[in-house]
Formats: sequence, C-alpha cells, structure tokens
Amino acid sequence: MKRVPWSAAWFLAFAAFTGTGRAVAEEPPARRAFESGVVGVSVTIQDWDEDRPWIKGRPQRRRLAAVVVDGPLLLTSASGLRGATFVQLERGGEPTPYEPRVEIVDRDADLALLRVDDPAFWTGLRPVRLAERTPTEGVLQTVRWTEGQLASLDSRVDRFEARGGLRGPGFAYLLVRTDVTGGGWAEPVFQGDRLVGLTVSQDNQTAYVIPVEVLRGFLDRSRSGGGYRGFPALGVAWQVGEDRSLAAWLGQTGPRKGIVVRQVPQGSSGCGVLEPLDILLSIDGRDLDAAGLYQHPRFGKVLFSHLLVEEHDVGDVVPARVIRGGKPVDLAIELRPYPTAIQLVPERRADPAPAFLVAGGLVFRELDGDYLRSWGAEWSRNAPLGLLGPFLFEQDAQTPERRRIVVLAGVLPSAYNVGYHEVGSLVVAKVNGVEVDSIADVRAAFGAPRNGLHVVELGQLDAPRKIVLDAAGFADANDEILSRYRVPLAYRPAEVELPPIAGACPGDY
Repeated sequence: MKRVPWSAAWFLAFAAFTGTGRAVAEEPPARRAFESGVVGVSVTIQDWDEDRPWIKGRPQRRRLAAVVVDGPLLLTSASGLRGATFVQLERGGEPTPYEPRVEIVDRDADLALLRVDDPAFWTGLRPVRLAERTPTEGVLQTVRWTEGQLASLDSRVDRFEARGGLRGPGFAYLLVRTDVTGGGWAEPVFQGDRLVGLTVSQDNQTAYVIPVEVLRGFLDRSRSGGGYRGFPALGVAWQVGEDRSLAAWLGQTGPRKGIVVRQVPQGSSGCGVLEPLDILLSIDGRDLDAAGLYQHPRFGKVLFSHLLVEEHDVGDVVPARVIRGGKPVDLAIELRPYPTAIQLVPERRADPAPAFLVAGGLVFRELDGDYLRSWGAEWSRNAPLGLLGPFLFEQDAQTPERRRIVVLAGVLPSAYNVGYHEVGSLVVAKVNGVEVDSIADVRAAFGAPRNGLHVVELGQLDAPRKIVLDAAGFADANDEILSRYRVPLAYRPAEVELPPIAGACPGDY
C-alpha cells in the first residue's frame, strides 16, 4: 500500500476540520431535505365569540410548519389553520409575499393541503421523501424554522397510542419524547432524510405524531379521481366487553372478548348491519379484545379503528363476526366515512363561523362542541345541564329529518322582550308551531307568525315553556335592538353543507 506523506495527511485532516475540503463542504442529505422541504407558516387567527357569534376576538398569531409534497403542495395540520384570517409562508426562514389557499382540509384527521399558484414560490423547494413505515424505536429529528434558523432536535420513540376512533376515524399516534418546547404545531419528524410523521399536539415533552402510514393515506385519497372522501370509520358507539354479567346475559361464555355495540347511528358504516347489544368479536379477520384492541404487527395493541384507517378505504367491504342472541353471526360491513359534521351535536364545527339568528333580541344558534367548550377547561362540569344532556346522550341521534339542535343562547334586553331577559342556554323545540333543526328553519318560522304572535317553545321542563312576542312590532324592535347592541347582521346561515344520511337503523339499548 502506498503511504501518504505526513504533510499531505496533515493537510487532509486540517481540511476536514475547517470545512475547506470538498468531502465535508456539502451538507448531509438529511439537512438538505429539511431545508428544501420544510416551510414555515405564519397564521393570524381570530376566533369567533361563541356567546356573541357576530363578533370575533382579538387577533392572535400562530406558527406552524408544513412540508412540501408532490403537487407541489404543502402538507400541514388542519387545526393550526382553524380561524385563520391571514396566512403567510416562510421559506428558508424568511417571510415571503405568497399567501396560500386551502386545497383540502380534513378536520377529523387533522390534516390539510395548501396550494400556492405562483411557480416562483416553489423555486428551490422539493418534495420530502416519505418513509416506508413508521419506526418503532430509535432517535428521530423534529424540525422547524425558528427566528430564521432551521432547528433540528432529537425526539425519541416512546410508544403508539390510539386517540379518537370511538365513532369517527381514529388511528394510532406515534408518541415521542422530544427536546422541542412549545411544539405540536405540525412540526415534521424525520428519520434521516425520510419523513415519518407530523406533530399535532404536545403535552410537556411528549408529542403526538400522525404516522407516515396515515399521511400517505391522506395524500393518496387527495389524489383520487372521485374527489376526497375522507377516511373510513365504523361509526358506532360501543363499550368495553369486560362486564361478566353483561356478557353472560348476551350469551357469551368463556374469556371476555370483543366489545359491546351500544348505538348504531344513522349514516354510520354499521347502520343496517350491526345492532345494539351485538358483541363485536372481530373485524377484517382481526380478533378484538374486551377493550377494542387488536394486535398490530408492528405497533403492538392498538384500537381497531386504526385498522380501518391504515388498510381500507371508503367503499371497501370487510367481514365481521358478532355474537347476537347468544349465537355467532358473520356479517359484511361496507365502510363509510363518519365525520363529526354528520352528528346531531358535532364534536367540532365544520365551519369555524357559527350560524346564528337575532330575532326580537333572542339569540339563536346551533349546539356543538365548540359552544360547550366556551365554558372553559371544566366545561363538562360548568356548562348548563340542559345543553350537556343532548351532547352526552343525543350526540349521534341524527336522522334525515333532524340534523341539528337549536338553542336559545341568550337575550339582548329591550322593552320589546321584557320578562325574558334572563332566559338562555335552552334547547328550542318549535317556533310558531314549526319544529326546527337549523338556524335557517328558525328564520323561516319567524316569517309566519300565528294569530299576530311569535311563539318560541323551549324543550326544558325547568324553564319557561314558551316565549311569546308581539309580531306587529317585531321588525322595528329587532332593528332597534341590532342598532343598540351594535350587531352588524341579524342572520348568518350555516355555510357548510351537511353530509348526507342514508338508511335507517336501530338506536341504542
């Protein structure tokens, strides 16, 4: 072997140390992927006031990350864009004049795609490479732009944990122990130069990451020719099957296996196939334990909803086995999406702007989880029982004839509505004799008074049963109330079309 002279060896070592040698002058592939594939997103948000839904709160700023994917498009979180009034992109850590538009948003999966039409924005950017699968161990890198600098911090794989999926789409999140502070805003997580997930929340130093299997499924669905249909979900309410007495009553013997179907909502995949009090033993050939978990080949035990998200699409037919009436029954279930927008009381409002009507100073709106959460962190204790009841017990009781619950949120006091100034947070049953299930229904009903009166019938026994107003003075009084309280508009309809409901199925037990 030819020996290198000492002087030459010293020069090579010096070049490597100082970065003057060509071998180390080029950045590592992972670093190049981060810089060319990760974009900062600066979002100005204004949340709507849930009690006075015609006004917004103070503007606030939120910083997200996004990754470049084929399209070219930007992949980020849907929750980070909620309430956005202005979105600006940062490339290479520097603000740009480009404002994106939303291409696809899936609030249930918490993913969104953004498009920038100007080709100049994409100069120097390139799509990230997706990992083949989510790692189950090891050290990863969580990346974000911070004050013009690209920060790449270690995150260590902890475990997989299913969140959601009790009715709608749910999947196993990758949990990582991270050095990132204040994270959870769509920061991309890499293994080498391959994307393995996006963060969507963080609790102390534990971040929840949407795994690459779900990201790939979202991207594939976004490119389908029939339009984006979302992820499939079983859509039924269920309870664990660990109660021996209940299992015995339902005819199950031996070790506890499977979950007990409690409710089969209209519009769900189970509608017309599953029945309340079925014990669901398996789905798609995977056995379920009494907690609804199945053995994933890599993630360990996770909730069965992940199986539907990772391995199936809307329209697929999967086999299932139940115990019904004490006997095993084999079924075939056609998978449908079950977005929260289909629920009678949605967990999350599809449109960030709440629909409302101010009529004679009475403020009407539709009941949803966003409204209930306006009672603060302890909303499940502090919100009025008359509103919590429908949320807890009728959330999935939708029918084609009943799509939303309307509430009287409160009253803007005036001489016209004297006697009702303290009334509020009550479910509305009828207006002028017409059953109402939307703000549009309420508005239409006020156009047809009965015997010169407007009559609002409330649903609670512990509240005034009816509110009666003079129809003759209604229009002038409403104009005066809107002016006095500086309400800019009396009516905002729901802007998002509700998902259709097909089929009829039994309720709950």
